[in-house]
Amino acid sequence: MANGSQRAAVLPDKVLANAWRGRPVSGSFGPDAGRWALGPVAQQVRLAAPAVGDPDDWTRDAVGWGIVVPDTNEGTVADRAEGRDLPEIVQNLI
Repeated sequence: MANGSQRAAVLPDKVLANAWRGRPVSGSFGPDAGRWALGPVAQQVRLAAPAVGDPDDWTRDAVGWGIVVPDTNEGTVADRAEGRDLPEIVQNLI
């Protein structure tokens, strides 16, 4: 703010979240919300997961690979979850 002044925060009485718990999710701000919402950030918070390195380096355990196969509905759910319904050559990959 100019010259170090701060404006009072104008916050709505009620906020809605993009969530569903059988009904819309809503709530209100706490009494100090205007003060912390306009104040300086004390530290930078890293929200992203750490990098795993080169995603093309398939020799690294952190990179991994996936196999996409059609679900044929043949066999039991447990067999399909373990890949036992797949051709042997594909089972050897997983």
